[in-house]
Amino acid sequence: MQIGTLGDIVFEVSDQTVRTFDELVQRTAGRWEVHQPIGAPVKPEFLGQEQGIIEFDIHLNAQLGINPREEKEKIEAMVSDGSHAPLMLGNRPITNHDWYIEQCETTLNHVDAMGLIHVAQIHLTIREYPIVRQARS
Repeated sequence: MQIGTLGDIVFEVSDQTVRTFDELVQRTAGRWEVHQPIGAPVKPEFLGQEQGIIEFDIHLNAQLGINPREEKEKIEAMVSDGSHAPLMLGNRPITNHDWYIEQCETTLNHVDAMGLIHVAQIHLTIREYPIVRQARS
C-alpha cells in the first residue's frame, strides 16, 4: 500500500517492502516586520507567508525489502540536482506547492564487514518551492 510520495521517493508498506517515514513535523509561519516609531507602541506589519518547512525521518532496513545504499544515493541525487515535487500523503498533496530537499542527514545504523549497509535512517529537511499547483477537491 502506498502511503505517499516525494518525487521518486515512494513511501509504501507491503508484504515485501517497508519504506516509511516517522516524526513528520510541518512548520508554517508568517513574515512580519515590526516598526518601532519613536514615542509610540510598536506596529507589526504582515508581509506574507514564510516558506514552509517539513522535517521527517526515513527508516531503511534491508530486511524489509529496501536497499539502503540505493535509497540514500537516490535522495542525495535529488538534493544535488535541485529537483522539486509535490509531497503527497495518500493521494492528496500536503500543500498546493512543490517541495525540494534542502538537507539530507544520514545515519548508518548497521554496516557489515563487507561495507554493506543493512540499516540506515535519513533525516530530511524539505522546503516549499514557489510553484503553485491547482488545489484538488
